[in-house]
Amino acid sequence: MTQMLAANASWFNFTAQSGDFGVYAFSGFEEVCKPYEFSIELVSRSANVDLTALLGTPACLSIADRSGGERLVHGLIREMEQLHTANRFTHYRCSLVPRLWFLGQIRDHRIFQNLSVVEIIQRILKEQGFTADGSSFKLSYSYEPREYCVQYGETDLHFITRLCEEEGIYFYFEHNRDSHCLCFCDREGGPKIPGQSDLRFFPGSGQRSDTAVINRLTLHEQVNSNAAAYREWNFRKPRLDLEVRDKEEDKQAAPAPPGMLLEQYAYPHLYQLRKPGERYAKLQLSRQLTFRQWIDCTSDVARFLPSYVFSIDDHPRAALNGRWWVVTVRHEGQQPGVLEHEAPDGRGLHYASRVAAIPEMTRFIPALEHPKNLVLDKQTTHVTGPKGEEIYPDKYGRVKVQFHWDREGQYNEKTSCWVRASQEWAGGKYGTMAIPRIGHEVVVSFLEGDPDRPLITGRVYHELNMPPYELPAHKTRTVFKSMSTPGKENEARGFNEFRVEDKKGQEEIYVHAEKDVNAHVKNDWKEHILHDRHRTVDNFTYTLTKGETHETLKQPRKTELFANDNRTVHADSHTKVDGKWLGKAGTEIHLEGGLKIVLEAGAELTLKAGGSWLTINGAGVSADGAAVCLNSGGGPGDGTPAVPLLPEGSLSPPVPPPPTIHCLAYAYKNAACVCEICNKNQ
Repeated sequence: MTQMLAANASWFNFTAQSGDFGVYAFSGFEEVCKPYEFSIELVSRSANVDLTALLGTPACLSIADRSGGERLVHGLIREMEQLHTANRFTHYRCSLVPRLWFLGQIRDHRIFQNLSVVEIIQRILKEQGFTADGSSFKLSYSYEPREYCVQYGETDLHFITRLCEEEGIYFYFEHNRDSHCLCFCDREGGPKIPGQSDLRFFPGSGQRSDTAVINRLTLHEQVNSNAAAYREWNFRKPRLDLEVRDKEEDKQAAPAPPGMLLEQYAYPHLYQLRKPGERYAKLQLSRQLTFRQWIDCTSDVARFLPSYVFSIDDHPRAALNGRWWVVTVRHEGQQPGVLEHEAPDGRGLHYASRVAAIPEMTRFIPALEHPKNLVLDKQTTHVTGPKGEEIYPDKYGRVKVQFHWDREGQYNEKTSCWVRASQEWAGGKYGTMAIPRIGHEVVVSFLEGDPDRPLITGRVYHELNMPPYELPAHKTRTVFKSMSTPGKENEARGFNEFRVEDKKGQEEIYVHAEKDVNAHVKNDWKEHILHDRHRTVDNFTYTLTKGETHETLKQPRKTELFANDNRTVHADSHTKVDGKWLGKAGTEIHLEGGLKIVLEAGAELTLKAGGSWLTINGAGVSADGAAVCLNSGGGPGDGTPAVPLLPEGSLSPPVPPPPTIHCLAYAYKNAACVCEICNKNQ
C-alpha cells in the first residue's frame, strides 16, 4: 500500500547544473546487474529551460523517508521533455540514468586477446571516460585471461553484462550527492542500507506508523533445477574428460519430486580444463538456486538499494525475521505541494517502494539474460602474420586472420587468436596439409555460431589473388599449383603443379616440379602405356637396381650414343642373337679373355686385315697374304685395354683381382709351362 506522508515539507528534491526545479512526481526502477532509470516530473517557473544544455549532464534526486533518512539517486540526464504549462508552472519530464546506461548506445565489433573479463571491462570503461573513482572492483576470485574474446555486434553495455553473467560477477551502484560509482562484486552478502537497516513489519490495517516500515510481504518458494552439468572438448588434450557436474544434495536447499534429478546440461562452454569447468558448474548451480526462496515486499522506506542488506523484525513467521539482500527496488513518489496553491485538492505527498530480496547468505549469481550474438553464417577473412613472413603457422597448422569488420587489427601476427584450418584429411601423422598463406582470403565458420570459436573451412580467390589459369577459357582444368617461397613481391616465382585436363580429346595429367621429385615405393611400381613414352634428361641419369632387371622388347630397339659407352659386368654376360650380330668400330675392336677366347662358327670363320686373310670352313684352313709365317719370330699386336668407367655414386663393392688359384689350376690341366698371370707379374 501507499503510505501517506505529511504534505508540509519538500521531501523530494532535484538538483541539476542549470535550472531551478521542483519535484512533482517520480518513478524509478533499480536492479542488480542493470542500469537504473528514474522518470521524474519536474516543475519550473520558467517555460524556456534549455533542454539541450541539460542532456548528458549530472543531476541528483534526493528522497527523504519517515525514518529521517535520505536516499540519493545520482545520474546523468538522458532525456528531457517539456510538458504542459499551467498558470505559473511549466511541467517537464526528466530521465535520469547512470553513466553505464550510455554504453548501451555504443555498438562495436572488436577482439580482445589474453585479457581477463575484469581487464576487458576496465579497458572499455576507461575508453568511455569512467574515472578511477567512477568504478570499483570488489572481487574475491582471480579471473584467468581469456585467450580470445569477441564483442560481435553487441553494445558495450550488453557485452559487459554478458561477461559478468558468464563469470558470476554482479554490479550495482553507490550514490553520492555529486557522483555515483559503478561497483563490480562476486562476494556473498553486502553492506547495510543507509540509516536504520532494521525494519519493522507493520502490515497496513488502517493504523499508522511513525517510522518507515514494511507493510506488506509475500514469501515465494519454488522448485528449481538442483544439478548442473557441462561438457567441453580440448583439441590439445583430446583424451581429457571435460564433463563436469555439481548437484545440491540438501533437499531443503533444493527440493525436487522424489526420484527426479532436475539437471541443466549444456554444451559447449568456456573452459578447456577440468578445474575451471568445475567452477562454472558450481556457478550454474548457484544461479539456478538464486531465487529458490525470495520475498516481495512493499514499504515506505526510500533507502533500499540493490545488493544492500536490510533486516526484518516483528514478522509472525519467525523464519522471515532475518537479513535480506536486495535484488530489485521500484520507487514511486508524488509531491503535489510543490505547485503551492495550484496543487490539486485531495492529493497529498506520498512515497512507496517495492522490493524483491533473497536471503543474505544465498549467493547471487546473475541470470544468463544477455546471450552472445551468434554468427549466423560463414565469413571470409584474410590470413595475416608478421612482416617478412609468407607462411606463418603454429605446430597445429593454425594461422592468424583479420576479419573484414575488425577496425583495430594491423594485419600482423596479433590480429586474432590462432585459428585452426580444415584439411581434406587429418590423421595421426598422416593426412593432407595446405597451410593458408599470408594474404590469402579464407572462409571461416564458427563452431556453434560462436564468434569466439572460428574455424577455417575454405579458401576463395579475389581480384588480387586470381586463379592459376584464365577462366572460363580453362574451365576443364583441375589444378593444384603452389608457389615457391620466400620471394619478393611482384617478382616471378617458381612453382610446383599437378594439373588434370578434362577437355574432350585433350585429356592430360600434367606434373611440374620446380626442383626435385622424390618417390618412395615400398613394393611394386607398375606402368601400362598404351602408346608412346618420351623421356628427356638434360643432365645425368642414375639407376641402381639391387635385384634383377627384366626387359622384353617386341619391336626394334634403336640406341644412339654421342659419347663413350661404358659397361662393367662383375659376373657373366650372355648375348643371344637369333639373326645377324653386326658390329662396326671406327678404329679398333679389342677382345681380351682372362683365360681364353673361343670363336665358333657353324660354317665359316674369316679373319681379314691389311689385305691378308684366314678362312676356316668345312673345306679346311685357307690363308693368304704377302707372307704366311709360322714359328718365325715376331710378336702379337697390342690392343687398347678395356677400362670402363663405373657410374658415379655407385654402391657396388670394388671388383676383386682375378682368382690366381684358378689360373694355376688351368695351367696344370692344360700342361702349360707358365702361368699367364704369374708371367705378367714378372
